[in-house]
Amino acid sequence: MMTYRSPGTLNPRRAFTLIELLVVIAIIGILASMLLPALGKAKIRAQTTTCLSNSKQLALAWTLYANDSNQNLTRHFYSTLADTNLTWAAGNMKANDGSESNPQFFMHGNLGKLADNEKVFRCLTDRYVHPTTQKPLPRTVSMNSWMGGLNPKVTPNTTYNSLTAIYNQNIWKMFVTLDSITQPSNLLLFGDESPNTIDNADFLMYPPGTATSGNVPTANHGGSSVFSYPDGHVETRKWTQTQTYTGGLQMRPNAVDTAWINDHSTTQ
Repeated sequence: MMTYRSPGTLNPRRAFTLIELLVVIAIIGILASMLLPALGKAKIRAQTTTCLSNSKQLALAWTLYANDSNQNLTRHFYSTLADTNLTWAAGNMKANDGSESNPQFFMHGNLGKLADNEKVFRCLTDRYVHPTTQKPLPRTVSMNSWMGGLNPKVTPNTTYNSLTAIYNQNIWKMFVTLDSITQPSNLLLFGDESPNTIDNADFLMYPPGTATSGNVPTANHGGSSVFSYPDGHVETRKWTQTQTYTGGLQMRPNAVDTAWINDHSTTQ
């Protein structure tokens, strides 16, 4: 005689209890807390690699321009869009003259065609939004103020006799030709500047031995900045102190970090 069983007895199933579900959720949370920091560090490393590559490409464009210009370096001069042939980046982004939104101010400059990519002029980690345009700045890179001379409409000197009250009455080199640069592996060339200080094309640096802070670099690569050098190499610099701005991190001016920047500005 055939017997019958209810459907529930053929493949008995047991649902998860609330406690078991909570344990699973807790395990997933623990794994996520372990993986997220590692993923964050991997993202920072990938972004740093990209910015190092961009900085190297811009430094190469700078060198190519000098080689094509009888060793003369491109200038960093506050000029209008009509004068982009006189400098590597025109305009003053603090003056709302259009350079805070228009990449033509540097793409039509001395290095734009050689770099061939407007992205190399901007750090991809910067999240600052300009209050007027409500867009990111097209350029976050600026150049060592001792490289290239100030005003291309004036015959440059190889030295820059600075103001007594600021530069301690010393005479420091303003490099205007590629072959005049001493210590090319030690002097800074390009770096990303904080939106709190970036305006024209130059990164204001005071001479070695001074404690005065000039312009401020960003620190969006894990508390570090990306710099290029006249000899073509690029590297990161880890700051001892950082602070936030709307859109990222910047170096907090202090004696140690300010001294490092000034010691890599120029020579006598």
